[in-house]
Amino acid sequence: MAIALTPFRGFCGFLPLPHLLLLLSTVPEMRSLIGEAALERLASTIHVGLPPKEGEEGRFAEIESLVRRTKSGEGEVKETNKDQKDALKEVFEILMTASEKKVQTTLRALITRYTQADSHAACQTTEERSLVDLVLQLNSQFPDDVGVLCSFILNVVELEVGKSVFLKADEPHAYISGGECEEVVLHCVWEWGLMGIAFALGMAGIRYY
Repeated sequence: MAIALTPFRGFCGFLPLPHLLLLLSTVPEMRSLIGEAALERLASTIHVGLPPKEGEEGRFAEIESLVRRTKSGEGEVKETNKDQKDALKEVFEILMTASEKKVQTTLRALITRYTQADSHAACQTTEERSLVDLVLQLNSQFPDDVGVLCSFILNVVELEVGKSVFLKADEPHAYISGGECEEVVLHCVWEWGLMGIAFALGMAGIRYY
């Protein structure tokens, strides 16, 4: 558990699978980096089809509907099964072991799109639009860092003074901004920074839900 001593913001655990899939399949730079095969396997574990890259309006409707139901609690999967964990692990490992050149190319394409005059209009979903400012902020602090791309995979938590967040052992997490956060257990190491999200534990030690 971590308790905020001042207003605090950080990554904490993976996004729900429908939300994660929606982002990775509709943000073209991330879709290109992760690849169709891994995303199709992830989609199959939550029983939806991977939407085409281009096509008719509303092609993301199936996943968006599942995201809404998950947020409301109606479609939440209480226990992640092995196939889902394996598919998530594959996606996360593709991201975190991508070459520096691939990460740089992906980030620079994203930043170029997000710094256009009307960057929000270039986003295909409200979920992506909500992350534009965060991606720009993190990239300004950690240029070309793979951790910036974790914005599309990990939950962002914001804590007011005295509020807390519970972390399971080996759950991926990292500091984003704010003041102090008191650690109550050994595995809560917010000082890792972005690169520590995976490599401080080692990829084999990450908990996939």
